[in-house]
Amino acid sequence: MTGVFRFVLHKGKKIDAPRVETPTEYILLGIHEDLNRALKLAVKEMVAYLVAEKGLTPADALSLSSIAINFHVAEAVDGRQVVAGKIPKSIFLATAASTR
Repeated sequence: MTGVFRFVLHKGKKIDAPRVETPTEYILLGIHEDLNRALKLAVKEMVAYLVAEKGLTPADALSLSSIAINFHVAEAVDGRQVVAGKIPKSIFLATAASTR
C-alpha cells in the first residue's frame, strides 16, 4: 500500500489527540489503555472539535456526536486502544446550504 500524506502544523494551537481529515470525513481519535476510556476521549475530542472549528454549542456538539458520528475501534495493539470517531463533511455542506 502506498499513500500521500500531508502534515500541517498550526503554530500556537494545542490539541490533545491526533486529528485526521480525508476528502469526505473528519476523524477524531481517543487513545487509552482502557477501551471505554478511549471511547470517552474520542467523544470528548469530537465535541471539542465541533465547538472550536464548527461553532456548535457543547450541547449541540454532543447531540450531533450521538447521532451522526460513527465510532469504531481503529487499533488495539501493545496495550493501547484507539477509537476513531468519523463525521462526514457532507453534514456541514448540507447545513451551510440550508442557511442561505
